[in-house]
Amino acid sequence: MRRSSFIASTTGGAALGVASLRRLAFGAPERAPSTYRVGSFLVDVSRAIVRVRHQSDADRSLWETAPGQPLLQAAVGKADIKEYGNPLGLFHVRDNVSSLSTFSGFDSVQSRGDKTLQLRGALEGPATAVSFLLTLDAVSENQLRFSVALEGAAAKRFNRLYLRYASSASEAYFGFGEQL
Repeated sequence: MRRSSFIASTTGGAALGVASLRRLAFGAPERAPSTYRVGSFLVDVSRAIVRVRHQSDADRSLWETAPGQPLLQAAVGKADIKEYGNPLGLFHVRDNVSSLSTFSGFDSVQSRGDKTLQLRGALEGPATAVSFLLTLDAVSENQLRFSVALEGAAAKRFNRLYLRYASSASEAYFGFGEQL
């Protein structure tokens, strides 16, 4: 599997019922994951790993974190975007990141009813640390929504949020302006 990064949007949410996880530094040896039911989905969570399966085929992983890579990163960046081509419509984007905080582990897992799971943790970097809330909502029997919110006073400082996950080498993206 290769790793992929995707810029995630941020939202908020409340939580009920807390199961505590002792946070260890990212990259520490993993322990056996705990499994939580979120609607029709099974979500395995350990110190730094998240794996999503569906109850109809519990042996198959639908989504999981990339081994040895941080799940989340937040950054302060400035994009330099130039349009070119004839006709116009091609873009050259250069993103300069000046500060980066990286996933260091989960602090707690919180259940809210049968269809929501919330994971709290921290992103740490040389300039600042920030807490985050990752929420998984079962929208339907076959759809699981992910949302991430940075929390606390330091959250306003960041304007980039990266979600990294595992994918197969043959995975392809269509869109983003790609034309066949």
